Formats: sequence, structure tokens, C-alpha cells
Amino acid sequence: MSNTAKKKQNKTDYLELLDIPFKNFIKIVHENDLKNVIVSLDPTQPILITDGSLTQENFTLATEKNIDHSINENRSDFLDELHCSAKLIQNPKDFFKDPVKAMFDSHSSKQGSESELIYNQTFNQSNMKRSMANGVEAVLTQAHFPKSTIRIAVSVLDELFTNAIYNAPYMDDENLSSGAERSINNIILPEGKHIEIFVGKNDTDIIVGCRDPFGSLNIDYIKEKILNCYKVGASDAMNLTTVGGAGIGTYLLVEASATYIAAVNEGKETIVMASLPIKMSNKKRSEYPKNYHFIKYKEGDK
Repeated sequence: MSNTAKKKQNKTDYLELLDIPFKNFIKIVHENDLKNVIVSLDPTQPILITDGSLTQENFTLATEKNIDHSINENRSDFLDELHCSAKLIQNPKDFFKDPVKAMFDSHSSKQGSESELIYNQTFNQSNMKRSMANGVEAVLTQAHFPKSTIRIAVSVLDELFTNAIYNAPYMDDENLSSGAERSINNIILPEGKHIEIFVGKNDTDIIVGCRDPFGSLNIDYIKEKILNCYKVGASDAMNLTTVGGAGIGTYLLVEASATYIAAVNEGKETIVMASLPIKMSNKKRSEYPKNYHFIKYKEGDK
């Protein structure tokens, strides 16, 4: 998209791109290092559209203006992510039914790119993490994924598994608890409780994620933690933190992802997942603009 085209594009243009009714946008426009924020008439649940890769700036706005969806218009999947954001806002309940389908089906422009759930297993104790990692690695290897993608996918799931077992069952409403001690040999979830690790793919992307049955993640708090890591650096954030953890793990998940998704059905379940491009080098992936979606839902809502 040319600079001229970008300057002409406004809120009305974005509306015309959507095939579902939606009117709520915030856009960051970068001109001569100055930032202009255009806010729609309806300030509830806006979508942030940015043309830069300044992730710290995006999370600053996410925290200050309560923005739960940020997408970059320079990404090749911009239109898909625009539709995805609007659909997640309008009907979050569908996401919890089938998160992989909800994300991939929103990518309507990639017709013929069929999505598939290739791994889905449940676990109820921490000493099953190695089994999970081996299982995922085997499935992705059999599917002929690049080794670099496999390493990142397994690393992301390792972090998600740890958070779901050690943190999620013990979190208070403010997420100030540090969770169970990592030195404990084996954490076993309460009877009848388990976490779900899943992997889905289409022709261009892989989604790796975790669902836990607690719904204890505080979205606003984790945004603040991620922002702090961008502001002061991960190592300094760790040194300065005294309660609630530094958010380093989540910050690293955002950095490893092309799109990061965290969704909470309050008191019921939490889903956290990352979308990764398949055919992209580690260097290019690390430089790829980040999108994020945060979903806050409560049983009985729309």
C-alpha cells in the first residue's frame, strides 16, 4: 500500500472492507514521528489499526484506552485480522466453543486454505509436560514443519503449560499471587480438572494454545505487565517485581507470536494461544509486526 493510499484511508474506508456491521476504530497514523490518534464515535471495544511496528506504543494505548484488539495494516493478513477482530467483539462466545476454527475461519480471503486440528490432548499434572512436548514435536515433525517453527511452537506451549498448571489454579482476582512454587516436584490439579493443549494449522499459519478450566487470568493486569517489560526491558522488569510475577513469560510469548490471543470466560476457563507463520524465517518472524486480541467474557453475556 502506497503512502498516498494510506493517507486517504480513513474510518469509512475500513468500514467498507468489512462484510459485517462494525463501526468502531482507533487508528495510529505516523507522520514525521508525530502520532495522531483518531477515535471513533463509539469508544467501547475499539479496534486499534496501526501502520507501525511499535509494540510498546500499542500496549501503552491498550492499557490507557482499554483497547483489546490491535492489528497492523501492513501485514499481508490485514483484512483477515480486521474481520477476526470484529467477529471476536461481536460474538466472543463462539471463540470459546472452538478457538482454532474461530481464528482460521475469519481468514476468509485465504479460500482453499483448509484448517485442521492436528494435536489435542489433556493433562492434569506438571510432570506430564515432557510428554506433551514430545507429542507435539512428533506431530509437527510428521507434518513436515520447519525445525525452527517446531522449536518455537514447543517453547510457547511449554510456557502455556507451566502457566496453566502452576499459576491458573492459584490466582486471585488481581493476579497478585505468584502461584505454586516451581520447586515442587509435581503439581496435580484438583480432581476432575485438566488443561487442554491444542495445535491447529492451515496452509500458511500454525496456532498453538492452551485452555484451562479456571478463568482466573486478569486481562488488564497482564497488559500492564507486558507494557512494563517493553518499557524497562525484561531483565529489569524481573528485578523490580516483588509480587504477582514480572510478566516475563507472557512478554516472551507476545514477542514469539505473529498474533497473540488471550481470552477469559470469567471463573470458567482461560484460553491463551499464539499464531505463527509457517513459511517464514526466525529473523523475519521476529521482525514481523505483532497483532493481539484480548477477550473478556462472562457466562450469560451476549
